[in-house]
Amino acid sequence: LRMALESGEWHDAAEVYAAWTDTPMQNACFRKDAAPSRVDWLFMNTAALGAFKRLEILQDTGFATRRPLRLTFCWDEAAQEVPMWIRPKRIPVKLEERTEEEDELLGEEFFAQTRSQWDSLRAGRAVG
Repeated sequence: LRMALESGEWHDAAEVYAAWTDTPMQNACFRKDAAPSRVDWLFMNTAALGAFKRLEILQDTGFATRRPLRLTFCWDEAAQEVPMWIRPKRIPVKLEERTEEEDELLGEEFFAQTRSQWDSLRAGRAVG
């Protein structure tokens, strides 16, 4: 990962945002048996960097130890078109002490909460 970042073609979203806002990078992992850390990384290529606007760490989402990261992009400012959005594959790991069904419901609930924003972005052609 370090080599990818050093190549100049890939960028750590949290590092970029911290530099832009002159604030320290925030932790998103809060395990009971360890100090808060920044184990979740989001990388973007140079084309995405041109459209990157904001990074947020979401609170009170129901996840016990992790705070989801949300990136905001303005794709109209990028020099490329995104023909379609493809849902990422499910991470094949059992997280926390929830069942797979509970994890699926939590994901569906989160998507339902952000669906109107997603639909609005799609209507404005900010995402494909």
